[in-house]
Amino acid sequence: MAGQEPFCFSRVASLASLVDYQKDAIVSKTLLRTPSGHIVLFAFDVRSGTQ
Repeated sequence: MAGQEPFCFSRVASLASLVDYQKDAIVSKTLLRTPSGHIVLFAFDVRSGTQ
């Protein structure tokens, strides 16, 4: 997670505020990375072809 601030699980946060929306793009942010799995938050632009 170079260049990213680690996610703090001890506070309440709005998920929408944790990842920046970008026009015509899919944006992801890794919230947790462990040997047993990852938790990743995604933001999708409606026109990004994911429908």
